[in-house]
Amino acid sequence: MAFVAAALFLNAVVLLALYRRLSQSASHADRMKRTLSAAITTLRGALQHAEIISGRATMVSSRARRRVDDLSVELDQANNWFHYGMAKLDFELNRISSGINKGTEKVQSVVTGPLFRAGSIAQALRAALEFLTLYHRENDER
Repeated sequence: MAFVAAALFLNAVVLLALYRRLSQSASHADRMKRTLSAAITTLRGALQHAEIISGRATMVSSRARRRVDDLSVELDQANNWFHYGMAKLDFELNRISSGINKGTEKVQSVVTGPLFRAGSIAQALRAALEFLTLYHRENDER
């Protein structure tokens, strides 16, 4: 019977130790549950805040994209206007330079034409004088 009493006492001590351990584990689990619950609440708030920020960022991005698209259209129009202006300027400059070239050719023909003719006449006269000089020398030598 002493053996049974010792076994019962030992079982009681083991059960008491297990009860204390379970009690400590339960209180620890309860503390962890409260901590996790607070963390989950904080995370939910942060997630809602992130969703709001994400929505606003999407709106801002969409507005920026529309503005860039509008600006792109305006830049294309400005580019087309610039190219049209450059083509028009090129045409006018070609027309003006063509007029200047024609005027230059007229002035050149008016100025140099008589000079060339006068030079040709002078050269013809010089040739005639040289001929006459050579002719007279040959006649004198004979």
